[in-house]
Amino acid sequence: MENSSDQNNQNYLPPPPPPRRLFNPYESLQQPNLPNIPSQILDSKNLFLFHEESGPQRRSYGESIQYYTGSMYLTGAILGGAKGSVEGIMAAERSDTTKIRVNRILNAGGHVGRKYGNSLGVLGFMFGVMEGGIIYCRNGEDGISSTVLAGLGAGAVYKIASGPRSAALAGAIVGLAAAGAVAAKQAVWPVIKRYVPI
Repeated sequence: MENSSDQNNQNYLPPPPPPRRLFNPYESLQQPNLPNIPSQILDSKNLFLFHEESGPQRRSYGESIQYYTGSMYLTGAILGGAKGSVEGIMAAERSDTTKIRVNRILNAGGHVGRKYGNSLGVLGFMFGVMEGGIIYCRNGEDGISSTVLAGLGAGAVYKIASGPRSAALAGAIVGLAAAGAVAAKQAVWPVIKRYVPI
């Protein structure tokens, strides 16, 4: 009887810790003049030199503003350029030479692309400022609610000159777009990390 109870107790023991790896930064180099340093034990918990690096990594306030402004400007310029180019193609007349048609397409694409790019760039700037402010006010807590609130605020401030109804509608649209972008990122990013070596 005692043997069976001992065997049951052994089944409930925690598994042994994983073996620790030894790390020598010079082992891959085949140079005779390198210092002979002892191998260091790599611990799975302490992979960061500074404590601040062990927390969740995110962009700084300035990097976020720059990222959102630039990416939104680029998106607006590409979409606006495509829309303007299609308008230029549709506006072409039969009597136009090839040189005039190309000029019309490029002019229309550049005009609409600049307009959309500037508008979305300003919206991205407002979004980055508001998201950084919201995260700061929440003591660094970042999440989907911060992104949605920043989208609501950015859309409302962007259209505030058109009246409260337009501001509320724009805030709702940008907030939903921000929530959709975060949801899409959370759905797609694990698949990308799984199949694409990064």
